[in-house]
Amino acid sequence: MATLNCMPVLTALYAMNQLRKLIVLLALLPAVSLAEPDASQADSARSDAPADPSLSRTYEEVRVDALVSSIHMELKSKKFDRAKYVILAAKKGNPKACNLVGWMFDNGVGVKKDSVKALRWFESCAKRSPLAAYNAGVLYAEGRGPQRNPSKMVEYFKLGWTIGGSSFRGMVPQLPIRLAYQYKRQKANSDAWEWAEKASDLDARHGKYLAASMLVDKTAPYADNARAISNLNAAMDAGSASAAALLAWSYATGRLTEKDPVLAHEHELIAYKIDARRYASPKYSAGLDDEQIKKAESMASNWRSTHRDAIPMDFVSTLDGTEKQFSGK
Repeated sequence: MATLNCMPVLTALYAMNQLRKLIVLLALLPAVSLAEPDASQADSARSDAPADPSLSRTYEEVRVDALVSSIHMELKSKKFDRAKYVILAAKKGNPKACNLVGWMFDNGVGVKKDSVKALRWFESCAKRSPLAAYNAGVLYAEGRGPQRNPSKMVEYFKLGWTIGGSSFRGMVPQLPIRLAYQYKRQKANSDAWEWAEKASDLDARHGKYLAASMLVDKTAPYADNARAISNLNAAMDAGSASAAALLAWSYATGRLTEKDPVLAHEHELIAYKIDARRYASPKYSAGLDDEQIKKAESMASNWRSTHRDAIPMDFVSTLDGTEKQFSGK
């Protein structure tokens, strides 16, 4: 007796059911077009006036984010044929495009360099783009475009930190570092320590050194020599010559730990190996015999052989969202 094979029929019914679900889903979605704007839209995109920022972010993301991302990669490859469409997307209220247009103007990418216009774009979407808020703060900090205004820098940096999530914060360790130093200059030690701790969590080379230096100069709210030493070692391992020099001072004076003249000389040699121009003259080798000097030199050389040169952190450039930041962690 022949056996009826039902599999082809069941497969066809399943496929028809899935197709029916897809048709229903598509009917519920709004019409979305990722096509390039027509000629009349392209003409309007040539304006450099910021848009009304009141449009819905959800609408913007669905409609233009994919196009903006595609053109963004072209800009990084020095392909500027479609740069005008990023301006159009920014005028329609897309915060990613808005920040990108500001970055284009500040860096002269696809447009004539103009940091005043860049600031206008960054400020127009700063409440919806933490990166735009950060970039506006950078321009005020550097006096590039606007006059230098530390208060505006603080305002925009704190706005970016507030609206940005962990991914954004991890990308810009410069933000809490600069805020901490700004508050230190104002002798607002409580605020400085708050931001120094945030910086320490994100970055070893600058952040941990900053927190350690506040523990050393007693501007931190408490004393903790063990933490200071730990932070300085982490900062030194991340490439901070200043941390190595402060460790040398500590071992020479016994201020944070027990005196050890050999370790003092070792760490000043490490500082020299990291930054020869700044730390060219050893101070702590006096009183050491030849064997002790050779031991310190050997330890410093061993340290250098296992540590690569640190990649400088950029504190002055505006960011387009693709730069890889280096925290030294």
